[in-house]
Amino acid sequence: MFCANCGAEIGEKDAHCPYCGVLNPRAAEKKYMDKLESIREDTEKLMDVPEEQARAGVRKAGRLAVVIFCIVAAVIGALAMAGRVMDRAGGDYVRDEAAFKEAYFPKLDALYEAGDDDATADYMEELYGLDGSSVLRVWEHYKYVLYYSDYRVVAAVRDLPQGEKLDKYDYEEVVFRGLELIYQTETSSKRPMTEEEKEKVRGYKEEAGQILAECLSLDEAALEEIYQACAEEDGSLYSFRVSEWLEKTEAYGG
Repeated sequence: MFCANCGAEIGEKDAHCPYCGVLNPRAAEKKYMDKLESIREDTEKLMDVPEEQARAGVRKAGRLAVVIFCIVAAVIGALAMAGRVMDRAGGDYVRDEAAFKEAYFPKLDALYEAGDDDATADYMEELYGLDGSSVLRVWEHYKYVLYYSDYRVVAAVRDLPQGEKLDKYDYEEVVFRGLELIYQTETSSKRPMTEEEKEKVRGYKEEAGQILAECLSLDEAALEEIYQACAEEDGSLYSFRVSEWLEKTEAYGG
């Protein structure tokens, strides 16, 4: 799924976007419901305490009941607040996304139909973070332009002046974009690529692998190691995971 604020791909269980921190209402609601269910189960266990133990520990049990009551009340209050946030956010998201599509999709379509991939990618990157930009993911050519943007970032490494190296943050960005292009293009999407787009992306993937090997000394085995270390169980790949791994392993050669 995608963050409704910044458009970044996030996990279904993330209560907040790891990039911009905005609440993910569905995941937050589930988190609170899980807590409430846990409290309910603990309360039921109290019913199984033998009568003699219950009498002996009546004061302690009384205090525990008060604590449980306070926790339940807090969770219910949090759920109510989350519900109100979801109601407001849900309405805002729908309106923002509808307005976004009307305002920006026509130009995206025109740039794409003109065959200007660079202009299309530049324009799409300008739109990230705008209200309603989460709807970009359903634009017909979103996935292709995303991977073309990845390719451009990796390909730019070849244009570095002789002897100049990427700084740490650019290095991390290039590695992440390369991994996304090479390993993520076969994942499912609401808007799958056309056969022509898939053919182009296959070429971008091959060329990106060559660039990473020649310019950053990251061959196929090295890229596979990084991807396996950083990808989530569902295959999701996040830039901060790649940054953490490169930092921990001191892979950046500066």
